Amino acid sequence: IGRDGSNRPTTLRDARKFNLVPSVTTILKIMAKPGLEQWKMEQMLLAAMTLPKLDSEPEKDYIARIVADSKETGKQAAEAGTRIHESIEKHFAGENNDHPEIASKVAQEISKHFNVPLNHSWIIERSFSHPMGFGGKIDMYCNGIVLDVKTKELGPDDKVDAYDEHAMQLAAYRHGQIGRAHV
Repeated sequence: IGRDGSNRPTTLRDARKFNLVPSVTTILKIMAKPGLEQWKMEQMLLAAMTLPKLDSEPEKDYIARIVADSKETGKQAAEAGTRIHESIEKHFAGENNDHPEIASKVAQEISKHFNVPLNHSWIIERSFSHPMGFGGKIDMYCNGIVLDVKTKELGPDDKVDAYDEHAMQLAAYRHGQIGRAHV
């Protein structure tokens, strides 16, 4: 829902009227992400290998079905990530959540790596707008520490990868938080 209450995407006119800025994530979408593109191609190939073409199905429809199927894994992963983010937010607010084991593990890791007590007031999901023309929503902030939760399904032997855009996003969020130009 737009800032004017309508159910439509934000327009350039809205941005000028309400002094809106693009999110860091939106800006970073401009960058090439070879790893993500490779993963998308693999999903497309897996879908093509596992979906049989129906006897009377036109090629155009078959291709559309493959494309739709290949996007389903990413869609499910994004939905799971949203639920996990909500659980972490609720955990730090002292509320029950759908993923207590994950939220608790996040809290333990924060305690292990940062000198901030878990009962300290973490600011959760804070939006900001910076005069340099970017904004965003910080997952967690406390005493100069900016955390952004990334979710990915890993096996026991998988390496945890961080990508350049993750570091750029954190740097922009920290700069935005220190500037404290909040929306």
